[in-house]
Amino acid sequence: MREPLVSAIVITHNRLSMLKKAIDSVLAQTYKKIELIVVDDASDDGTYEYFSENQDMKLTYIRIMPEDSKGGNYARNRGIEVAKGELIALLDDDDEWLPTKIEKQVDCMMSSDDISFVGCGIFYEYESGKRHYFNPDDLPEGDLSEYIFYNMPYLSSTMLVRKTALIDIGMFDEDLPCWQDYEMEIRLFQRVKVGTVRENLVSYRVFKSDKHRLTNKLKLWEDTVEHINKKHESLIKKLPPEIKKKRELMIIMDGAMRAENSGDKKRVRYYLAKSLSMEPSAKNMLKYILGVYSFKNNLLG
Repeated sequence: MREPLVSAIVITHNRLSMLKKAIDSVLAQTYKKIELIVVDDASDDGTYEYFSENQDMKLTYIRIMPEDSKGGNYARNRGIEVAKGELIALLDDDDEWLPTKIEKQVDCMMSSDDISFVGCGIFYEYESGKRHYFNPDDLPEGDLSEYIFYNMPYLSSTMLVRKTALIDIGMFDEDLPCWQDYEMEIRLFQRVKVGTVRENLVSYRVFKSDKHRLTNKLKLWEDTVEHINKKHESLIKKLPPEIKKKRELMIIMDGAMRAENSGDKKRVRYYLAKSLSMEPSAKNMLKYILGVYSFKNNLLG
C-alpha cells in the first residue's frame, strides 16, 4: 500500500511544557513518513528560545510575532500553507497521540479513494490523573453532511485529512475564536466522505484551571455559535425538522456545560429553561440535571 507523506501540524501558545509532550507523541509514531510543523502563535513563555537552542530537532518551526497574531485558525492555516504532505494531521499543544494513531488512519484513508477525512476516538484526561473513555464503536462514517449539524464527532487532534480537500473549502475560518474544527467540518462534510478508526488514539486534556483554554470562555463560544448559524443559514434552513431540533438541543446542552464550567449559574439556568421548553418531560429534565452534574464532577476529577 502506498505511504503518502503526512504533515503533522502542532499549534502552540504559551504551553511549552505540554508542547514538548505533544511533540514527543508525534516523534513516537509508528508511521514514519511524517513531517512535523510547529506553529508558535506569539508565545512569550520561552518557546522561541527553546527551539532556538534545539535547532537540530527534525521539524519546521514557524514563529508568529505578537503584532501578526490572529488566533488559532490563522496559525493552523499558516501551517497548512507550508505543509508538503498529501495528508494533514492537526494536534493541539495540550493533547497527545497514541503511537499507532497516524499509521491506522493512513491505512483507512488509503483503503478507498472516496475517503478524504479519517477520524478516531479520544479519551479525556483530567488534572487529577483520572481518565474518561468513550465508546469508539459509536463513531460515524460515510456521508455526514446532515449528521455534522447536530453532533461533533471529531476534534482537531483526531483528524487526518487530504490537503487538497482543505484547500478546496478555504481551510479554517480565521474569524472564529472557538468551535473552529467543527465549523470547518460542516463545510468539508458537505463535499467528502468520512472514514474512521474506531479506537481511542488521542489523549485530550481537560484542565479547568487552564486560563488559555477556550472552552472556559462562554461569551466567545456564544458569539461563535451566532457566527456559524449566520454563515450556514441556507444549509440549516434545508435540514429536516427533526435534524434542526437535534441541532438546537446540541447547542443548548453544550452551552449548559460551558456555563457550568465557567461557574456562570445564571447561564446554566438559562440553558436549562431552554432545554425544558423543548423537552418538558420530567424524565428528560432529570437526565439533563444528572448530565450537568456528571460533567462538573468529571471536570473536577
